[in-house]
Formats: sequence, structure tokens, C-alpha cells
Amino acid sequence: MGNVIYYLGENSGGAFQEMILVDGQQRITTILLLLCALRDITDDEDLKDDINEQYLCNKRANEAYRIRLKQTVADGESFSAIIDGIEAQDTKCNVFKNYHFFKKRLQACTFKHSTVLDSIARMQLVDVNLLVGKDTKDRLRIVQTIFEKINSTGKPLSQADLIRNILLISETDEKQNKWHKDYWLKIEKNLGVDNISVFARDFLRMTDCEEIRETDTYREFKEYLDKDMNGDQEAVLKTLLNFSKSYAWLINLNCPDEVLNRELTMLRNLKSNDFAPLALYLLDRLYDDSLEELRKIIHLIVDYLIRMRIASPTTGSGTTRSLSFELIRKMRDNGEDAITCTYEAVLFELSNSPTIASEFPSDDKFISALKGTFYHIYARELLLRVEESETRNIPVDIFKVTVEHLMPQTLSDWWKQNLGGSVEAERIRLTCTNTIGNYAIVSQGYNSSMSNMPWPDKRAKLKDVQFKVTSATAVIEHWNENSIQTRGNDLAYRAANAITSPLPRTRDYRSRVINESIAGLYPLLQGDDDLTGTYISAVIYNGERKGCTTWSRLPSVVGDFMYSENPTLFAEAVNDVVWFNKEKNHFKKPIQIPDTLWFYCGSGFNGKHFRNIAASLSEKMGCQEYIQLEVINPVGDD
Repeated sequence: MGNVIYYLGENSGGAFQEMILVDGQQRITTILLLLCALRDITDDEDLKDDINEQYLCNKRANEAYRIRLKQTVADGESFSAIIDGIEAQDTKCNVFKNYHFFKKRLQACTFKHSTVLDSIARMQLVDVNLLVGKDTKDRLRIVQTIFEKINSTGKPLSQADLIRNILLISETDEKQNKWHKDYWLKIEKNLGVDNISVFARDFLRMTDCEEIRETDTYREFKEYLDKDMNGDQEAVLKTLLNFSKSYAWLINLNCPDEVLNRELTMLRNLKSNDFAPLALYLLDRLYDDSLEELRKIIHLIVDYLIRMRIASPTTGSGTTRSLSFELIRKMRDNGEDAITCTYEAVLFELSNSPTIASEFPSDDKFISALKGTFYHIYARELLLRVEESETRNIPVDIFKVTVEHLMPQTLSDWWKQNLGGSVEAERIRLTCTNTIGNYAIVSQGYNSSMSNMPWPDKRAKLKDVQFKVTSATAVIEHWNENSIQTRGNDLAYRAANAITSPLPRTRDYRSRVINESIAGLYPLLQGDDDLTGTYISAVIYNGERKGCTTWSRLPSVVGDFMYSENPTLFAEAVNDVVWFNKEKNHFKKPIQIPDTLWFYCGSGFNGKHFRNIAASLSEKMGCQEYIQLEVINPVGDD
């Protein structure tokens, strides 16, 4: 049955010995539930007593230690009820379901109950007692290290499981239970267990203004706890609980403010995962004090994304991700480039985006794109913007609105005949189907009922659609290439008027950007490219490869290579680079160069900044041209 790893606790008595489980809780819980099921179906009273006394309860211990295995607060009540032979109240919990699973299987079993108990007693477990000392901090460090090592083999725990463990591990059972009840259970209730890993990742992305791969979430979180929060677990739990309330609005779309909730819904529909850290920051900072400003800013970001999705469909997710991080940093910092957390400031920054790839599309570019073809997934938000701008109708639940192709995607015989025959109809279908002129918003019921109808029948239904941007098409007698193009040209200009335009640019682009989806090897410095929108995975020097999962770690990894190359020359070179210091507390987030006394400051800047610092150090040692960066493809919005 594998390992059961534990260390001896301090609350032992004459009749029992406390053991603190590090690994094996789930397996032991499962075995005890199996034993409870066996006890509750057998008529053998001696067997019942054997199970209770040998495996389930300490008869001579006080109430706190009467049940041999202590559960978390979430499962404790149901588990205790099953141990005591009482029907559990929470029939949806897993311990209840598993108990009844075993009960059902045992009732169908043909073996004697005593034989089953003997078989359970013969199951083998590897008993691992960690001989940890009494120093609390040292003990917790050892236990956490063991826990992480266990997780590196077999089926790994989720990032959320690892984060929960490092936040709840404590010197006392009472403190651990209190933190679990006061913070973690509430976080789980706000978000749902399955969403905690992505929440932790977006929280760190917001905090560090850096991209983090999903598999690196726990490692980065551990660094955040140790270095940013000085190991204060409760302070981190309080912070996470606070942000979990806002994050729940993003994933559940249940913000109490209906106007804002509609904007958040549109934001998600536009596949805006890269803007999640920015939205989280804005919700936390503005919701209670400046709700109207918050509405305006989120509305603006939605408008920016609508224009981007249609006018710049090939732009990689790294572009919007970098822009999101830059906005957070400028809102949070006090330096020369700091901005206020206002609509006007955000509009100025979006209008003066740092790269061409992240440019806020102008009216001309947007209108030009709208006159072409684009995927209908973004037509709903675009047409709703036009509708709401022109009519001010009471908003409809966005999820009850669908996009209808006025000329259907699959042409019936009627459509082929009325579009000039099969050949001409196919040409029109290919060029006009996925254009703004052919898209219409309707309720879900209308969409299914209209389907592939001939135009006269469809017209009769369209006149009753509540959206004027759609019902206006009912006056058009013939739906053909000309009518689609005419409506498309008209809607293009109306959309440009309804959806926020950028301000005139007053700031130069910061740099040229390479193709964001190209992975491969790159020199440490390559012209003015900053590799925006890519992940770094490793640094290669003279054929040796060292892992490097974030741009902020690049100077430290390069420093490690340089020190190994020539410690004496390294000591001379590093003195001339201002971003290195021997005083750990000189920086907010110091990263130590392995095997040296030097620390490097690693947060708050873009990839090009980190490359410049690494290049400065390696150039002083004459090694820059021998260093390559291994870059991998970015993860898309989906």
C-alpha cells in the first residue's frame, strides 16, 4: 500500500501516541472507511468490537484523541459520524460516498466477514518515522521538504495541494485547524477546489508582473511566501482570501454589480486570460471606493480587445500579457512612469502601447478589418456594443444571445437558386458568410427556429427580434451579396463609433518585436528585440545547459555560469553591475547566485531589461557571444 510517513507529536498519553501524518492520510482514511463498512454489515459482535478497539477508537483517551485518525475540518464531522456508527448528514461528501461504496461491495461479497478482516490486517504499509528534532522551524522545514520530494514521484499533487500544504503546515494542530477553517475553506468556497491553482497563478502574475508557467506555480508561490512575505503564512492566507472574492467574480461571473458583471462577462467571452491579473488588481483596488471608474476601465479594456481580436487576429497572447503586466506595474509603482488608476490614464497607455503588435487599432484599421471576414465568435460582443450604444435597451443576459448567419453557412436549394445558381451561390457563400454584414444577434430560441430558412420566412421572424441592429434587416427584400456588403459597410462605421477609439499617439514605440510564436535558440542580445511574449526555458553556455524558467532569473543563471568559468574575474566584474549586491536586504526580491555571496534583484521589469543585465556581466568577462537563450512558445489565451 506504499509509504505512510509521519513524525511523533508532542501530545501523547499513556494510552496512545500522537503521530503527525506527512503522507498517507488518504490511504489510511480509505482503510478505516472499509473497516467501518465491514463493522456495520456484520452480525458478529466480537468482530465489531475488534474493529472498533483495534483500528477505530482509543477507548481510554479523552474526546480529542478518541478517534484514531483526525480529519480536516471539512470532512471531520462526517468521518466522526461514520466511526461512531451514526448516519452522516452530509451525503455529498466523499467520505460518505466511499463508505457506502464499500458497504455495497461487502454486502455482495461471498467471503466470511472474519476472512475480509484478516485480509485487511495483512495489507502491507511501509512505516517511515521521521526523526525530526524539537526545533519548530527546522521540523517544519524538514517535513515540507519531504512532502515535496514525495510529490516528485508517482502521480503528482496539484499546485493547489502543494500550496495548501505549505500554507497550513504548523507547529500545532490547533493553529493548523484554525487557519484551515478561517481561511482555506473560505477560499475553496469562493472559488471551488478546481480553480485554486489557476487563481494562485494569476495572483502571482499580478504580484510579480511576470508570466508564470502552470507547472511553476508552486515553486514561485513558495518564493513569494519566503521572500516577499517573510514566511508569514497567516498574512498570505488573509491576502489570498481577500483576492479570492474578486477572482470568484471573474470565473463565476457573479459580481454583485450588474453593470460590471456584464463587462466581466464580455471580457471572458473575448478570451482574455492574459488580462485576468489586471482585472483582479483593478477589482481589488477600485470596487469599494471607485465603482464607476472601475466600470469605465473594464469597459475600455473590453473595447480594446474587441478591436484587437478583429483588427489584429494574429497577435500572440504574449503581447496582451506584457501590456497587462506593464499597466499593473505603472499603477502600483511610484517611479517616473507611474500612472493613476483612472480611465484617462489607462486610455492614454493603451493608445501609446509600447510595441506595434499591441497597438490599439485605429478607426481606419478597425473599419478596414470589419469590411473583411472574421470569425463569428467575436461578433456577439461587437454587435451588442453597437446595439447598446444606439438604443440604450435594457441589457439582455449575454449568454442568452447568439449569433445568426443571415445567409446560412450551408445553403439550401432555395438559397442556391436565389443567389444565381450553385456556382455563383458558392462564391458568395465563401466571400460573404463570415462578415459583419451577414452576422445578426438574436435570442437562442430565434437562432434554432430560423436555421436554414428561405429569406422571406426569415424576414418575418427577424422583424420581431428585440435587437434593432438585427430587426432592421427585415425591411430588406432580397438578401444577397449586395445587401450583405451594404449592411457590412454601414455596420463597420457604426461599430467604430460605438467602440472606444484610441487617442492620437504621442509616444514612440519602445522596440521592434520578433515573431512571438517562434521557439528556438537566440543570442543573449539580438538587436533591439526583447523576445516579448515568449518563455525562456534555459541558458546554454559552451554546450552546457542550465534551466531558467523566468526572465527575472536570467542574470542569476548567467552569473552562475560566469562564476564557474572564473571566480576571480567574476568578483571583479560583478562589482561594476549595479543590480548585484552582497547585502540580501538591499533588494525587495533577492535571488542568490549559486555558490557565491552575491544577490540579484529580480522583479518589476521586462525581458529585455534582464537580458541587458546578464549581458553587462558576461561582456565584462568576455563571454557574451558564447551564451544562447533557449526560448519556447507562449501559452495561448485558451
